[in-house]
Amino acid sequence: MPAAHQPAPSARSTAGREPQRLHEPHGGGHDPYTPINQILGYTRLLVASLQGKVAPQHIEDIRNIELASRKLLTIVQAMENGDEDAPSSVKVSIPSPHEEPAVHAEIEGSGRGTILVVDDSRGNRDVLCRVLQNNGYRTASAEDGPRALGLAARERFDAVLLDVNMPGISGLGVLSALRQSRSQAELPVIMVTTRGASEDVVESLKLGANDHVTKPIDFDILLGRLDTQLTLKRSREQLSQLAAELSVKSEFIRKTFGRYLSDDVVNRLLSSPEAQLLGGEEREVTIMMTDLRSFTTMTESMPPDVVMRLLNGYLGEMARIIVARGGTIIEFIGDAILALFGAPFPAGDDTRRAVACALEMQIAMDAVNEKNSAEGLPTLQMGIALNTGPVVVGNIGSEARTKYGVVGAQVNLTSRIESCTVGRQILIADTTRRAAGAGLLLGQSHALAVKGFSNRVLVHEVLGLDNPERLYLPERRVEILSLSSPLPVVCARLAGKRVEGEPQSAFILGLSPFGAVLRLHPRPAPFTNLQIHPSGALAEQLGGELHAKVIELDARAEDVVRIHFTSSPPGLAAFVQKLHRAEA
Repeated sequence: MPAAHQPAPSARSTAGREPQRLHEPHGGGHDPYTPINQILGYTRLLVASLQGKVAPQHIEDIRNIELASRKLLTIVQAMENGDEDAPSSVKVSIPSPHEEPAVHAEIEGSGRGTILVVDDSRGNRDVLCRVLQNNGYRTASAEDGPRALGLAARERFDAVLLDVNMPGISGLGVLSALRQSRSQAELPVIMVTTRGASEDVVESLKLGANDHVTKPIDFDILLGRLDTQLTLKRSREQLSQLAAELSVKSEFIRKTFGRYLSDDVVNRLLSSPEAQLLGGEEREVTIMMTDLRSFTTMTESMPPDVVMRLLNGYLGEMARIIVARGGTIIEFIGDAILALFGAPFPAGDDTRRAVACALEMQIAMDAVNEKNSAEGLPTLQMGIALNTGPVVVGNIGSEARTKYGVVGAQVNLTSRIESCTVGRQILIADTTRRAAGAGLLLGQSHALAVKGFSNRVLVHEVLGLDNPERLYLPERRVEILSLSSPLPVVCARLAGKRVEGEPQSAFILGLSPFGAVLRLHPRPAPFTNLQIHPSGALAEQLGGELHAKVIELDARAEDVVRIHFTSSPPGLAAFVQKLHRAEA
């Protein structure tokens, strides 16, 4: 039989047979799924828009068109897969339609998000935009890569639906360019690939695609995956916004707490869930109390803004030093400071750091006063007391208002010790001396009778701290001018602000702007507060009374003490200067 009349070999008997391929259109780039996909999309849109508006048989006719399209789709898929049962006589050639370039820069629709649809087929773009708009999305579209990238640069889109197969810049090229400036979290991209093009799926995921769908597009799957990506995007944006708000609040908290606490303590408090709970615990701490000498008397005639400028300049510098040394400022009480070392969190060297802090604060007062003098403000003198012992620390108050506080007898004891200090002096309890370690340089020591404590309390004057801190107070002893003619005065002992006992006659034997040598009998104990009234011409020259504290007993005479002025009248400095000239 001539070859022309021989039967064609069957599909079952041909080894290595290539699967049947549908005719590609001229120029390539268009597959048979595209028009079928458009038919399915439009029939879906027609059913949705005409339901209830036309006779039921017309809806049924449209559904029959959809059914026939799905049957045709099955035939095409079978031929693509080389199925021998597929009708071999069917050849499908899809012409490449001539289209005018179309870019919809206007965003149409509203509601659930804005989607950029990128496809070189006008029909595909149209059906996808219509489906998306019918489901509450706003849309814009572009027919090629350059226009898509231009739109993405100018407009804000919530997601991109991007076809892989496009002339010029492919969808993969567009995806790669988008990912140069927009992450997967910022701009979700869903790729549209042809069936069986697994290499495109793998490559798109490597380039940063969020998901993919295949042609012909199942619109329910597309809408579900788009909704998932937009939900994830919104969740990420909300988390990012919450993180930003939390960062702002955290920074505010850190800055606020940072005025009172060290960075380490702030970090530990913010990371501890128990830090906000009401309640306290007993802990061994070193308590610091400071106070300015005669601040109330000094400022009672000053304008309020000047008082606040003077006070804030002083407190700001002292607070900086306390926080730098790891102390916790509990509160400012007028011109006084209450701080703790060893709470809320203890360290191994709390007491020693407290002593170093007190020395650094007294040393810094010179710079504070230099600034005050330059601004025409008065000179300040501060006393500091340190005491180490058990206290109860924790959150005090209510659920509505809470503060971190300290209570206990040791707090009261610290206050009593502080009241014994004079300007530029540091007094520490013996418990603090023992806990501070080696290297303390001490001045005089005294056993104080303290109200509320049955035994006398031993206190020491601190002058410095050796290695490794090497902090030393400058020499504060001012030469007192001995007077050839003692000045008669009347002294009254003070208990707080109240005069205790009968006033007694006394004589000033020596005088300086900061203190004096005084003869009186019986002489008072160290740290006794005195109110001194000049008499006659002296009272007129000084312009007021003196307040002083006994700081030293003369070992050579039983009726002589050295005192330090805690408050002096305005004429004292000029009077001392006049005496110096006369004695010279």
